[in-house]
Amino acid sequence: MRLPINGFLLGLLISIGAACIFPEVGAHGGILKSEVTTKLGVIAIFFPSRNFITHRKVKKCHT
Repeated sequence: MRLPINGFLLGLLISIGAACIFPEVGAHGGILKSEVTTKLGVIAIFFPSRNFITHRKVKKCHT
């Protein structure tokens, strides 16, 4: 069964709604420890993409 709304958009709306209802969860020092999970999230997104860039391409961009 196909939803009439995009799954990403639905998840985004649910996340925004949860953040409005429970802001203390993501606040500094909250349950999620945003000062740590933010850094881990950035690493999780950008580290794998780093492996797809070859050394030759990086060297070519910097010369």
